[in-house]
Amino acid sequence: MPKKVILDTSFLMVSLEKGLDLLGELEKILSVKVEPVILPPVVEELERLASKGKPKVGRTASFALKLAEKYVKVNVERRPGEPVDDYLARVAGEMKLPVATVDLKLKRELRRRGIPVAYLRGRRLELEGWWD
Repeated sequence: MPKKVILDTSFLMVSLEKGLDLLGELEKILSVKVEPVILPPVVEELERLASKGKPKVGRTASFALKLAEKYVKVNVERRPGEPVDDYLARVAGEMKLPVATVDLKLKRELRRRGIPVAYLRGRRLELEGWWD
């Protein structure tokens, strides 16, 4: 049975920019099939980057949006004024799911809340925290 993991914008963008199969790497280090989960703010950010970003960033974001269409969408209400990183961390905590990110600020917040996080170290993916 696949394990769900929340993907943030940075994880999707970096995996495409660097040509890395980060989902495949995540499955290798966990020895389990991974089911990617996308939250509304991630889609919104990708849409913004696709339409208003520099050409290279826009192309990458457009491709990430096409990939995201294949992933599980979870729509949890965002509180008024809630920053995206706080929203991602809150939803991950409530759903007891790890987050895949390359955003250092988000990684620190997830670590502070005791939420497992998959992140890129060099060209390798690492997992921090326990994941059932």
